[in-house]
Amino acid sequence: MERGGARTGATEPHYALLRILAETTALPDAAMRLSELVAMHFGWQVGGLWVADEAAGLLRYSGGWAEDDADLAAFRQVCERLTFTRGVGLPGAVWESGEPVWIPELATAPNFPRVEPATRAGLDAAVAVPLTSPGGVLGVLELMARGVRAPDPAELGFLGTIGREIGQYVARTGAEERLHLSEEMSAAIVQAALDCIITMDHEGRITDFNAAAEATFGFKREDVVGRPLAEVVVPPALREAHRGALRRYVETRQATILNRRLELEAVRADGTIFPVELTVTRLGRREPPVFGGFIRDITDRRSGEEQVARLLESEHAARVRAEHAERLTRTVADTLQRGLLPPRLPEIPGVQLGAAYRAGAEGTLVGGDFYDVFELGEGRWGFAIGDVRGKGAQAASVTSMMRWTIRTAALREDSPIKVLEVLNTPLHGEATDADYCTAIYGSLEAGSGGVRLRLAIAGHPLPLVRRASGEVSPVGDPGTLLGALPRPRLHETELALRDGDVLLFYTDGVTETRTAEGFFGTERLAAVLEACGDADADTIARTIVTAVARTASRGITDDIALLVVRAG
Repeated sequence: MERGGARTGATEPHYALLRILAETTALPDAAMRLSELVAMHFGWQVGGLWVADEAAGLLRYSGGWAEDDADLAAFRQVCERLTFTRGVGLPGAVWESGEPVWIPELATAPNFPRVEPATRAGLDAAVAVPLTSPGGVLGVLELMARGVRAPDPAELGFLGTIGREIGQYVARTGAEERLHLSEEMSAAIVQAALDCIITMDHEGRITDFNAAAEATFGFKREDVVGRPLAEVVVPPALREAHRGALRRYVETRQATILNRRLELEAVRADGTIFPVELTVTRLGRREPPVFGGFIRDITDRRSGEEQVARLLESEHAARVRAEHAERLTRTVADTLQRGLLPPRLPEIPGVQLGAAYRAGAEGTLVGGDFYDVFELGEGRWGFAIGDVRGKGAQAASVTSMMRWTIRTAALREDSPIKVLEVLNTPLHGEATDADYCTAIYGSLEAGSGGVRLRLAIAGHPLPLVRRASGEVSPVGDPGTLLGALPRPRLHETELALRDGDVLLFYTDGVTETRTAEGFFGTERLAAVLEACGDADADTIARTIVTAVARTASRGITDDIALLVVRAG
């Protein structure tokens, strides 16, 4: 039976369809031939395939056929420019539902956006069936005709069969296209890789050798493909181990080096041995197995590591030498510093003496701070504290000269002012910055009535007296520093201490130590002295040094010298 010149017999077009599907590899070409075959057999004037682009969520026109007619050709060109989403238009509705749709009269169809160009082409009816595969609906076969056409169940059933055949073809060509694209991308990646990539089969023969491997090893790809890998890039000493590891894996599937990053040696075409980083992995699950080796020349890195190691070793040796030299210098400095201080304080009846010395951060340099207490005879004692500007050998020389000049002058002069004037003469004569210094010299006598002191201050911080009642106040007048003027302006002060009274002498390293709130300062020093209460002289000295060190924000950076005199 025939309709509109079309035959309802299915065998002949089915064979023709299978032949097209077997012979055609390009989907657009197949779409045109299939559309023509089906449309002409059933008497439709236009046919086309819409294929799903799942990533974009669209149906795209893949190709089609139309009778030789200008209006029909114009309609097909409209289709070529369109895409449909799920549920939109005849192709979109079939894609969404997965069921065929027959529209007898397009003019009355509620979901046919192309009705206007279809009317211009004289198209009145349409049918569409899904292209199905086990993975779902992959597209739509659409046919259109001039003249109203009622649904034909037999034709619709045969079109459904055709849709399934074409759907399997679309699935196969899509998979082949993805595989071809994947292979092309993989090949491009391998060739463009910066690392050497060498593949080999289960017999250890090279199957691929990328451009980076050519540049690194000095071989051409065509010269090494098919050759045993061991004979090309593995040093002679490692070849047997390589062959043994490959043989064990092929026989037992027990891997020893797969998927591990190893540092080994390789050999170039010219026989040069060089270090490499190697990772070997099995490629896929195919049998017999194939392997990929990813190799990186680490000559520069190894050289850099060796250079860093040598530098670290040299640095360590230099640091050890520097630390040794510093310890030696510090030992010498400590020895010299002890020579500038009295080895021990004398014992004076009725008087407690305490002292402390703390070197600043530059402990390898001899400081200029000093204190001294010595006997004058007839129950009198001399005491001194001073601070020479600067550090090092010159400051130590001036400090030593000051101590012994004070001791010598004190034996001849009773007046503290006279003693400091004698000391000023050599200091002013040298006329160097290091010879400017501050000092306090005084004498004391202890008896049943307490302790009486006479002292003069030459530019030095004023001492603090703490009475047994707890009151703390400064003592004396500052005067001018020594070495700056031919004759310093000095004043003599007399002071009496009764039992429990304490007199504190200190250098400016105490009050000028920086804390989080500013300088340690005289007020804080007075507070610490007051808080010492009835403590003995040694305890007072240690307490003050501890308080300064604990609050110092940058550590003690200047030398500290303390001398404590306690009556009773």
